[in-house]
Amino acid sequence: MAQDIDFRSFLQRGVRLATVHFEPTIFMRRRGYDSTLEIPDKPGLVRKLKEEGVNVVVTRYFKGFGLEAEAAERADTAALISECRDAGIRVAAYCQFGTLQPETLLAEDDSYEEFFAVDRHGAFCRTYSSEKQWFRYGPSPSSKGWIRYMKRVIEAAVSDGADVIYFDNLYWPWDGCFRERTQEDFRRFVMERVSNWPEEKVLRVFGFTDLSRIEIPPYPDPWKYDFIRDPVTQMWCDYRCETLAKALQDFADFARALKPGIGIMTNPGVDR
Repeated sequence: MAQDIDFRSFLQRGVRLATVHFEPTIFMRRRGYDSTLEIPDKPGLVRKLKEEGVNVVVTRYFKGFGLEAEAAERADTAALISECRDAGIRVAAYCQFGTLQPETLLAEDDSYEEFFAVDRHGAFCRTYSSEKQWFRYGPSPSSKGWIRYMKRVIEAAVSDGADVIYFDNLYWPWDGCFRERTQEDFRRFVMERVSNWPEEKVLRVFGFTDLSRIEIPPYPDPWKYDFIRDPVTQMWCDYRCETLAKALQDFADFARALKPGIGIMTNPGVDR
């Protein structure tokens, strides 16, 4: 059995990375494509990867359908992780950050409804505008339940031997989240941000000094603006960035408490 390593030190040796069964079967079938549940001939596949000099593999683990709905595929991934580690190949477990699928996730527990960001009309916020992936929705930045659930995902991946947690789609939904708790959290963020400002500065920036009733603004299309002038929108952009960074740091700290040398990888959306 391969020993755990410090992945940051491992990177210094150089990396040759490959993806294996990157997208889970449940996702591919939901999109209308045929896909095989199990990865065939794992020993043969791992031997080929080793011959090609691959030393890091990224593979499916959690796509947002739910731990129960994806249990069979996670078990198959765990077997692949074991084969890879025995061959000296390190494995990054793909964990979806930015999308959730209510069709299966809510079958686990109806209370998970609070994980989802909602728009101004109370509907779940989609993260993909494509008609082929309309069923993907985003998490709410103010959902403590979603944070706890994702830690269960991380704990499972660590238990299955993952050397790296790979977070895909590291962003909040474009439309934001208009739950009342998010609104209140945003107001607290703004009030804390300006708490040390002189009253004259608050007045100069916002035009008034009582900010207790400001609302979450529409998120601007980054391709349409060279500069965002609205001060509340500026604050909303900062809020999105800071809550995103806080969630990622929380996940990283949690993973490293379980496995000190584990690596953290992300695929951020720079315009989101």
